[in-house]
Amino acid sequence: MGGARKVELPFTTKYRGLAKIRKIELQIPNLFGFGKVNLEYRFPLSQEAIVYPDRLEVVNKMDLVSLKPGSQFTPYSLYEDTLSPAGTRDYTYSDGFHKIHWKASARTGKLQTKLFDQVSEKGIVICVNVADGYSVPANLEEMLESAADLAYFAYSKQIPVSLCMNMRNAGDVPFFYLPPGNGREQLQKIYEMLALANSFAPFPYDKMLSYMDRNLHMLPCLIHAGSMPGFTAAKLDEFKNRGIRLLVLKTIHDKAELSPFSPSMEGRRSS
Repeated sequence: MGGARKVELPFTTKYRGLAKIRKIELQIPNLFGFGKVNLEYRFPLSQEAIVYPDRLEVVNKMDLVSLKPGSQFTPYSLYEDTLSPAGTRDYTYSDGFHKIHWKASARTGKLQTKLFDQVSEKGIVICVNVADGYSVPANLEEMLESAADLAYFAYSKQIPVSLCMNMRNAGDVPFFYLPPGNGREQLQKIYEMLALANSFAPFPYDKMLSYMDRNLHMLPCLIHAGSMPGFTAAKLDEFKNRGIRLLVLKTIHDKAELSPFSPSMEGRRSS
């Protein structure tokens, strides 16, 4: 009598993207050497494997660490949030007189200085143009890999990060958009978006920037990756004039770097 047997079918994915098994066919040779039996599984398979992009190092990404005053907590900053007390310490002669905590000084019997949480301006939005006119950018994979490196850097430094890609989306936002966030879950979402990136149905990049300007929360720093078609440079220059820090991501062979944005870059490719 026949019986059931469990057969494991290992598979390996080699390229960035979403891998699916669309068909399984098992060939069983005849015991007596006459032909073989083909068994084909025709039902849909729910098993998927997502392949994240590799990380291409952005050599000067430490420049993203801002020293400007802001509202994000950070262990090292010149600025303090006076509405967020963090305790007291013994007073030293270099402390300002206005920083003395009189109640704590009376309680301990010696002068105490107020401590506050240190804060700085933090937040990055990565904007990736996945198209080059009607073509796939020659350096698309390098752009996605360097964007992955920037996302990991933001995660390691606890910097809020957002991602925008001009791929059409049927939701409320007409392109691929991940709101600002930080932590491991945010990093995983960014990696998943980068893994699914393609140039099949691009949304106009300059329209994406205009939508961001009208409807989305703009973070202190914007990083552009890809070509600058149409009025892209002019729109980015508007952001810059409003105080948003503008950087351009450029890939150079096996490394990438950030450079300050200039309106004269219009029409250029990040290569």
